[in-house]
Amino acid sequence: MAALYGFAIVFRVACYFSSVKIPTLGRAFLGVGLTHGTTYLFSLCIQGNLVPSYGFHAALQFTVFVLILLFHCGLSVIVYAKLLRTRWSQSFTVWLLQTLISLGLIVLFLVIFAVIQAIAN
Repeated sequence: MAALYGFAIVFRVACYFSSVKIPTLGRAFLGVGLTHGTTYLFSLCIQGNLVPSYGFHAALQFTVFVLILLFHCGLSVIVYAKLLRTRWSQSFTVWLLQTLISLGLIVLFLVIFAVIQAIAN
């Protein structure tokens, strides 16, 4: 639940930087919950049906990753276009900024964690 709240805040920040009307926190939480929840269920279905449970198949894993990423992009653009009442290109920009901000924050926290671990040892 906390992760969805964080993603909702990142979504609102992405809307601000995309010059799109910023949704209320409840609408942002609804949009992010809908897109991330549906993508999670889709990824479970795809991963369970396409990838065998034995061995590691790098090409197949990468193909599944690309399928899930495209599904998440398409679903997010559709939901954001309806939720924010914007054009498709603006919704794609919001999704792209949201993804880049999220990845940047993840990298930042991993670097901080690594520095703390290095200091502790």
